Amino acid sequence: MSSVTTTQAASLSPQAPQSVWRHWLRKIEWRIFLLPLIGLLLWQGWKLLAESGYYADFIVPHPSTVWARLTERWADGSIVTHVATTLREALSGLFIASLIATALGYIIARVKIFDYLLTPYLIFLQAIPVIAVSPLIIIWFGSGLASKVVIAAMITWFPMMIATIVGIRNVSPNLREMMRANAATRWQIFRHLEIPSAMPELFGGLKIAVTLSVVGAAVGEFVSARQGLGYLVMYGRGISDTPTVVLAVLMLTFVSLVLYSLVSVLEASLLNWRKAGKP
Repeated sequence: MSSVTTTQAASLSPQAPQSVWRHWLRKIEWRIFLLPLIGLLLWQGWKLLAESGYYADFIVPHPSTVWARLTERWADGSIVTHVATTLREALSGLFIASLIATALGYIIARVKIFDYLLTPYLIFLQAIPVIAVSPLIIIWFGSGLASKVVIAAMITWFPMMIATIVGIRNVSPNLREMMRANAATRWQIFRHLEIPSAMPELFGGLKIAVTLSVVGAAVGEFVSARQGLGYLVMYGRGISDTPTVVLAVLMLTFVSLVLYSLVSVLEASLLNWRKAGKP
């Protein structure tokens, strides 16, 4: 019996290091390595394209030229001003759109008559190209902050409304009836059942809306503005300064990515109870 055990141990011992190695490979967060690697590859691809000689510098600027523009505008503080302006417009529009969209979405999801009456007109509003009516919005609300906030809200409200409708309609009817049977008030059902149940869909809509809010702010700045990243794009285009245009586009992308990441972190912290299997 002991000889068999020894033989089995001897046969298993060479595989032990492999098992440990595979175990650690599974535990490694490959995203930590892949994310900067992909970014480095994109940077090198851009650099090679700029140095290939197929395109002039005013068409495909070299990364070092764009970096020089960034350092210049960082030194004089203008890039911070432009980012802050776009961020304020985007977040203000997102806040207003979220309030309106969640209220409308809840009413449509819970009251069938409002679903029948409002949904066609809301879809009609969503189908209107915002870029086409942006000049009118500038005329109505002026060329200041208000018009940019309205445009950002017009672009972001629809995903939030749809997410709210889907989330509320996916609430379990059995759980709703059980709470009613236990004499729960409408406020208690809303707070303790509907909101927690709809949170995944709400965060899904918020992730889409937060990136669209930056797009909306930039669209408003394209039409009329004196500050903001959208204004910087139009300014660079007007003087044929392609590095400035590329810098502004990259900063818009960076702002969207940061906002999306913040929403993802908030989602992970608030919905951690779902992973833990809590009710």
